[in-house]
Amino acid sequence: MKTAVATLLALGSMGVTLAHAQTVDIDDLRAPTSPAFVLLDVTPASVERPENPKAFTVNLIKTFARADGLPQNYALEVAPYWLTYHPNLSFAQYQSPGARSLIQTLSISVATTPMTPADDSSADPIGTRLGLGLRTNITNGRFDPTMNTLVGELAALQGRVLDIGEAEDAVAMAEEALAAAKSAGRATADLETALKARQEALATLKAEEPALDNDMQMKALEIQALDAQRIGLIVTLAAGKTWDFPDDDFSLRQSGRWGVWVTPTYRFRACTATGATCTAVVDAIGVVRALRDPGKETSWDAGGRMVWQPTRELKLSGEILRRWAGSSTTGATPTVAGDSNRTTAMLEYQIRKDLSLYASFGRDFEKDTGQKPLVSLMGLNVGLGKTPKVVPSMATP
Repeated sequence: MKTAVATLLALGSMGVTLAHAQTVDIDDLRAPTSPAFVLLDVTPASVERPENPKAFTVNLIKTFARADGLPQNYALEVAPYWLTYHPNLSFAQYQSPGARSLIQTLSISVATTPMTPADDSSADPIGTRLGLGLRTNITNGRFDPTMNTLVGELAALQGRVLDIGEAEDAVAMAEEALAAAKSAGRATADLETALKARQEALATLKAEEPALDNDMQMKALEIQALDAQRIGLIVTLAAGKTWDFPDDDFSLRQSGRWGVWVTPTYRFRACTATGATCTAVVDAIGVVRALRDPGKETSWDAGGRMVWQPTRELKLSGEILRRWAGSSTTGATPTVAGDSNRTTAMLEYQIRKDLSLYASFGRDFEKDTGQKPLVSLMGLNVGLGKTPKVVPSMATP
């Protein structure tokens, strides 16, 4: 999510070790945008894709037009919930969190970008602009109907592992009873027969153990793949605020833009296969956003984005937004900035679970100076920390 310490459900005291308990990684679909980046206008996609957040993420963005060393725009994002251990979190609670989704998907982002003169974006920085953002999913979609079947099958396999533990306990008890009978000088024929039967039963179960471990691993991978493809309605709420620091002097800080927005998404499968065999999904995302800059009335953004994910690793998308700019509230003669559009295309590629590459190209919103900037960005998204894990609840015998 990569994220947080493993979350494991109690497996009882039946002699089975956690080494046999097949856990399920909580995988995620990570969008490289953050509310802080959106407010700073240095984001590859202005319409954010819903996600299950990682515990700690670093975003690095590079503008193609500047080739002077390391990226100057970067963001850190933290998901507080996944930074701590949750031993009582069940797989069912994770899958259908209800109101808990607000805290499970909450992320806090901090981003910086260089301040440049309004009339010359290529000039040397004159300070630093800082952004702070929050994001959470009000609703988090639904899991595939085959998920319950897969979880039940995994629980049944884990139940067989518990049978091995019970058989080991039974053999130990029979050995103790036989030893006690011999010590007391009692007849031991029946006890020896019982011990032999239990040892044979244990040997049969132990012979199945390698196959059980393999089957549990494969089933857990199916569940993990299906968990990353939550479908249906996902509604994300985000907000943020920026500050300017001329000459990088904290005492000269100036209040900047703030914004609040809601992003409804409907995710559906893009193939006819069922279960984890289908990896292609499409996201239809909308956004309505209110922004307020110092000295101006509130402006509004509205638009949408389509994301096609043909494989688990590759995502292609395009977006278009319309901005209705607010008028200036300062000066003797208030002015009204022209309305404008943002149109971009984006590519995301997951190099490995904790590293993804993305690039974006298009046209950004018109600046106050009349400039119509080109969007040409490339960046890396790096997830840090461990992946949270859950063990599906064992069936009651």
